[in-house]
Amino acid sequence: MYHHDFICLRRPSLGALTHEAAHAYHYHLSRTHSGFSEIWKSEVGTNRLAGETWKSKELARREGLVTNLAAVDLVLDHTPDSGIRSEIISRMLSPINRWGLEIYVIGRNPEETADEVSAMAGSLAERLAERVHCVVIYPQLPYLGYYFPEELVPVKAPWVLNFLRTAEDVAYHTEGFLKASLEPDKHPKTIDLLRSHPKTIKKLGLLTEFGFLEHEVELSLAWELREN
Repeated sequence: MYHHDFICLRRPSLGALTHEAAHAYHYHLSRTHSGFSEIWKSEVGTNRLAGETWKSKELARREGLVTNLAAVDLVLDHTPDSGIRSEIISRMLSPINRWGLEIYVIGRNPEETADEVSAMAGSLAERLAERVHCVVIYPQLPYLGYYFPEELVPVKAPWVLNFLRTAEDVAYHTEGFLKASLEPDKHPKTIDLLRSHPKTIKKLGLLTEFGFLEHEVELSLAWELREN
């Protein structure tokens, strides 16, 4: 039985891997009481009005979100399927090792898929990459990706609540900023928000400061804003 944390993806995707790696690193920061979640919540956290759901377009505009999904609060909006972890682990039979990364491919073309995942992992920010030890490719996963922590901690623990309330906001902005830095023409909304919305700008700064993104990403986005 596998007892460590792991990331599961439906298929290889740099965006999904970045998103789940951000969860893994954020979880590490939270359980070591770094104060990151509290800083994020107080300085750039999403403020939903009474009765407002994460799907509100006005909420996204007001809060400067790169996507409405960043407003998801895992305490209020989502209950994970606790049975899927055991299902996936039961299929994790033969790991493929690539530069210290364990990769399980539950499907076709395992060697080629492992090479693809390994190349993507090499593109992650250093601190994110340090938290990625095992990646599982499972085509039947009901999500694009999912991070499974090593242990289940009571949700009532204050640090867990702060993590859950900020997790999607942090992960979607980490993913969104990276994508915009690589292909700015495909992400005009993110570029526009970085040009005009104080919260979006502050989020980029915090993610860079805490190591979710490399400084090169921030510099690349700054150059894009200057050029356009």
